Parts: sequence; C-alpha cells; structure tokens
Amino acid sequence: MKYNFFIGCILFSLTLLLLPISPAVADSKKEAIKELVEVMNIRNNLEASLETMEETIKLNSPYFLKEIKVMLARDLDREEVSRATEKYGLEDFGSTRLYELFQARFNLDQIIDEVMVPVYGEHYNEEEIRQLIAFYNTDLGRKSIRLTPVISTAIAEKTRDASHTALTAAKEKVALELKKAIEK
Repeated sequence: MKYNFFIGCILFSLTLLLLPISPAVADSKKEAIKELVEVMNIRNNLEASLETMEETIKLNSPYFLKEIKVMLARDLDREEVSRATEKYGLEDFGSTRLYELFQARFNLDQIIDEVMVPVYGEHYNEEEIRQLIAFYNTDLGRKSIRLTPVISTAIAEKTRDASHTALTAAKEKVALELKKAIEK
C-alpha cells in the first residue's frame, strides 16, 4: 500500500513537471518550423504545384465528371444530369470552375499550420529544427533544396518505369501459366 502511494506521488510529481511546458516553448517551436518551411522553399514549391494542378484537373476532368454525375444523380433525374453534363463540358465552366473552387479551398497557410507544423513537430525537437534551418542556409543545404524536386522527379520516373516493366513481365508470366494450365 505504501509502495503504491509512493509510486502515485512520483507519477503525480512527474505530471506536474511536464504540464507547465510554456506556450512560449510551443510557439517557439512552431515559429521555428515555419521558418524551416520557408527556408526549405516549401511554400513556393506548393504554389508551383498548384499551378500544375489546373492542368491535372483538366486532364482528369472526365473522371471527375463521372463522380460529379453520381452526385447529381442523387437529386436530379437522368435528363437533368445530362443537361448539367453538357454545361460542365463547356470550356468556360467544367474543369475551369472545378479548379477555381479547388484553389479557393486549398489554403496554403492552413496546410502549413495544420499539417506541416504538427508533422515536423512530431518528428523533430526544436533544436533539431534549428539545426535543419542552419543546414538549409548553407550552400549545400540550398543545393539540396534546389535539387530535391529534380531528384524526386527522376526517381519517380525511373520507379514508375521499373514498376511498369515488372508488372508487364508479371502479366506475361501469368498469361503463360494460364496458357499451360488450359493446355493440360
């Protein structure tokens, strides 16, 4: 009984020690993460990605239209869905309007505050974040920032090609195995 009381007191004391982490420390870490995001040029990269998103939406517009048709079919009859589909296909509406609405809802500040800050905060302590900021302010760090998209794209392309080759070979092997299975 005394042992449980002693353990309880220790746990209570530790809890009290951990609770008064001042908001200034949290704010300091948050500000450091925001500085890291800026130093790493993440905001500009996201903005550039948004610019390419318009083309992506246009290319995928037929798939999005299918999803929109399903949404429309909940409230409209077939003829009304067809008329809406025609309107969507007009150059000044459809994918252009979809991109406008997407862009209005995709808030970079919100992404930084609600996604990047918590994720970086979960994986790095404030000192590590400050070390990253120092690194990314060096020549090598700036080169790393500049080359990361280029390297990522090259890796993605080569990985996509390798996976396509592997999948094609796997499909050919399955076809051969099926052919042998039906010949027996």
